Amino acid sequence: MTLHRFWIRRCLVLATIVAALSLVVGSAGLVTATLSPSTFNAGDGNLVDSDGGKDWNSSSIGIDCTSTPKKGCALDKPTGATDDSFGGGTDEDEPNPKVVAGSIPPNKSDLTRFYIATEKVSGNDFLYLAWERVQEPSGTTNMDFEFNQKQCPPDCSDNAVTPVRTAGDLLIGYDLSQGGTVPTLGYHIWKTTAGQTGTNPTCQAGNKLPCWDAVHSLTGNFEGSVNSVSTVDPIQPNAPRTLSARTFGEAAVNLQGAGIFTTGQCESFGSAYLKSRSSDSFNSEIKDFIAPLKVNVSNCGSIIIRKVTDPSSDTTTSFTYAAGGGLDPASFNLTGGGTPRTYSNVQAGSGYSVTETLPSGWDLTSLTCTASSGSSGTQDGGNPLKVNISLAAQGTVTCTYTNTKRPTLTVNKVLVPSSDPGKFNLQIDGVTKATDVGNNGTTGAQVVSIGSHTVGEIAGTGTSLSDYDTVIGGDCAAGGSVSLAAGDNKTCTITNTRKTGAIKVTKQSIKGNSGLAGATFEIRDTTPNKNLVATLTTAGSDGTACKDNLSLGSYTVTETAAPSGYKIDNASAVSVSVTQSAACGSGSEAAPAVFKDTPLSTITVSFDSLAGTSTTATIQCTGDASPQSLPEGSPRTLGDSTTSLVPGTYTCTVVIDP
Repeated sequence: MTLHRFWIRRCLVLATIVAALSLVVGSAGLVTATLSPSTFNAGDGNLVDSDGGKDWNSSSIGIDCTSTPKKGCALDKPTGATDDSFGGGTDEDEPNPKVVAGSIPPNKSDLTRFYIATEKVSGNDFLYLAWERVQEPSGTTNMDFEFNQKQCPPDCSDNAVTPVRTAGDLLIGYDLSQGGTVPTLGYHIWKTTAGQTGTNPTCQAGNKLPCWDAVHSLTGNFEGSVNSVSTVDPIQPNAPRTLSARTFGEAAVNLQGAGIFTTGQCESFGSAYLKSRSSDSFNSEIKDFIAPLKVNVSNCGSIIIRKVTDPSSDTTTSFTYAAGGGLDPASFNLTGGGTPRTYSNVQAGSGYSVTETLPSGWDLTSLTCTASSGSSGTQDGGNPLKVNISLAAQGTVTCTYTNTKRPTLTVNKVLVPSSDPGKFNLQIDGVTKATDVGNNGTTGAQVVSIGSHTVGEIAGTGTSLSDYDTVIGGDCAAGGSVSLAAGDNKTCTITNTRKTGAIKVTKQSIKGNSGLAGATFEIRDTTPNKNLVATLTTAGSDGTACKDNLSLGSYTVTETAAPSGYKIDNASAVSVSVTQSAACGSGSEAAPAVFKDTPLSTITVSFDSLAGTSTTATIQCTGDASPQSLPEGSPRTLGDSTTSLVPGTYTCTVVIDP
């Protein structure tokens, strides 16, 4: 007799005693859940809640055989020649069971479906199991629920159906004597090394590793039953379906109480399938099976941290996070739109946290979390960059950090001409960001808030804004306004062009106000040194000369040379103020009063004696005190290069032979 068979028989005795003391459900009455603190009723042999607790049809259990993927439900292939099963003498210890097709013998369980659900109640993880079969077999009922940590795909054994086994995988045996309604349950751990933690020293069958270790008792930590009379399965598809006596079985297992889950240690199974054995001998051939179902049987959960950036186009800025509460790794980095940080197989509990470090120029826009039932993610009250996480078994908390990149605004200065000495204080929203900048000065990139802003300037040291024409351009409107979105980097340029005017000089004769060309003028500034700014010579029939590109301010204009044949009427400096922008020819030139010059003349009187030297003459002209000799061949001239005659009346008296 094997250890397994002995254990089964001993437990059957105990089960018989329990059955005698318990009310087993047929159609005659109610049986309430006894595996406290769970209220799931696995002892009534049916699928419908009838005592205010929970059963397979309860919405909180969540069985759905019609969804994709199915939830907690696996369906076998139709009974008959196309049904799949294990063959070739495959027993439980075979890591690559052979899959064949064909009908199941009537003395064995021809499976149709199985259900699996989990629930955490008062800190305990409960596993709920159920199976259905075509008919009651003529022999004993021996079924095994195998739970694997890996899933197929991607981690398939050689048959491409069942997952690769891993040390620590779980096998729960469900054994029932012929005609019985009270099952016996025990579990085994897949053992790959002699001293593997959590396993019994020996194998259940044989002594060759790997193997399922010797059975672990579930006494006191499970509740189970089989329908003693026909019952109805209300779960789709093809519901309702009437199940004849002993074609439905169920069980509930306290995983912590049984030692399958250890407090403080993460345990997780991702796949489950159901199979039947040909006898109660553990190394007997395994027959029918229902292909593996992906499940999440775990006392652990997952924490997922996601990153969203605004603008979404920023996928390169790296954000650093510190993870607390024992999460490993303790730090990580995320980028916008990049792969989230997922912490899998995190032990259920509280005290987990994640804290973000903000890069320069970024703000935290929001920190939101979604959590499955019993789990939570809450933004820390003292540090908004921190989230505190509490994780329930099989729970998932997903937290999303959304960060907005603050825009930057740059104000640049351009002066025309570039050599202009002006100094300016550049401002954003009325706040000075750069002081006394000249040509090519800048505020540099200034971080600003999202929205509308205004750039401007005030005069710096020794500068008057009234001396310049100002144009704002670049990314700014003419008035200096600019709108920035998240992540924008905009530049506005303030160009100051020195205002320059012009002085126009007009030279006219006092005779008829006709224009005079050839007059020379000097333009000087009004500094103590009276610096020469320009020398002009009048030209053209209008007798004008002009000088532009003059800075606004005060000047003097002085005529320094008259045109040939004229004399300067006013040799004094004349003040002129250049107060507005103007160019020569614009009509807006500054102009002093018209400069007038007087035309000059000479008078020549000559004496020629026709009789030879016997005749003489004298002459007395205006201004002479007395007559003067007027020799023959020596004319008398009134006016010369220095004493030319101005317009007027002049008289000369000539006396011959005085």
